[in-house]
Amino acid sequence: MIAFARLVKTSTSSSPYFMQISPEFAAVLVKLGEDIETLQKAHDDAAYGGTQKTAYRNQAAAVLVATLKNVVRHIELVADGDVAILKSSGFEVVQAAEQKWRIPATLPQVAVSLMPGEEEGTMIAEALPIPYAFRYEAHVTQGDPNVAANWNHFGYYQKPTMHLKGFTTGQDYKLRFRMICSQGEGPWSPTHTFTSH
Repeated sequence: MIAFARLVKTSTSSSPYFMQISPEFAAVLVKLGEDIETLQKAHDDAAYGGTQKTAYRNQAAAVLVATLKNVVRHIELVADGDVAILKSSGFEVVQAAEQKWRIPATLPQVAVSLMPGEEEGTMIAEALPIPYAFRYEAHVTQGDPNVAANWNHFGYYQKPTMHLKGFTTGQDYKLRFRMICSQGEGPWSPTHTFTSH
């Protein structure tokens, strides 16, 4: 990791693309240099053994990783999608995987099954996965589901298995779900009615 961090530091310092950078980015690059030296010293000290020295080395490595992530954010801002600038930074540029599915013109309704969770006041919603969905949305109501104003946003979920919390035991609820993808929001699912346990 130290050699890679040094490569990034050298590449960004010598690249013509990074000669005119913001004061914030300049400060991050200074911190990168400091964190590299701190990790190098911690690595050298840990070579002689001792759990405290090893723990300090691991902590210094975590700090360096966080700083490298900060460097990436600044590089992406400077590059603004320009691959040549990204490549000059010392980081490896990886092309996104080719999309293997086509998003239909009419987005599908998400199919969801609902079951009680293990804890009181919880439910688990299991959506049939849609490969191009990047999240699922849940709405809840205790009123008339035919009145749009009665529905309240309940949460966004990154995965098709949704752990829903915060229901009052013995109360009746209605839930509906939809998928969200790069083309927008799909239609709402049929309403699911349940009594919280």
